[in-house]
Amino acid sequence: MAAKEQFPFLAEVMTDKVHIRAGQNKSFESLGRLAKGAAVVVVGRSYDWYKIKLPANALSYIRNDYLQMLGDNIGEVVSQRVNVRAGAGVNFTSLGQLSKGTKVRVFETAQGWYKIEPMEGCYGWVAVEFLAFKSKEIPSQAAVRFPHILASILAHKPFFLTAGMNDYFLN
Repeated sequence: MAAKEQFPFLAEVMTDKVHIRAGQNKSFESLGRLAKGAAVVVVGRSYDWYKIKLPANALSYIRNDYLQMLGDNIGEVVSQRVNVRAGAGVNFTSLGQLSKGTKVRVFETAQGWYKIEPMEGCYGWVAVEFLAFKSKEIPSQAAVRFPHILASILAHKPFFLTAGMNDYFLN
């Protein structure tokens, strides 16, 4: 009998161009691809699929009327429980939800939607066969500072901005 898996853990991608899916089978949207040797944080398992924290380049979208731009590609969620989706449209899979006041990094605008950096609480799925356990040591959060213009908008109040594998402490 195999040992029970304990989450979270760091896994290594075993083959090249592995799809990150929006759900636990191949019919869900691809959120991006992982290169051989890339590291991902695995937070759970459902049958033959691992639930992972999304890497910074994974597809994540939020409708533009639920986000107020603060400047320098940073926006703030203006409604409660706003869905983050796998594509620019309501028919795409929901990857998770964001709360009012959450700050996000915006990459581009697409058809009334913003492509954003993946946030904490939004996950993707990778078939178990493509990942191998690497370590119980999870990378720690990285400190990043907003541009000085945005800092004045935020009145120097510290907060966390989380994005997939990357967590940012802002002050």
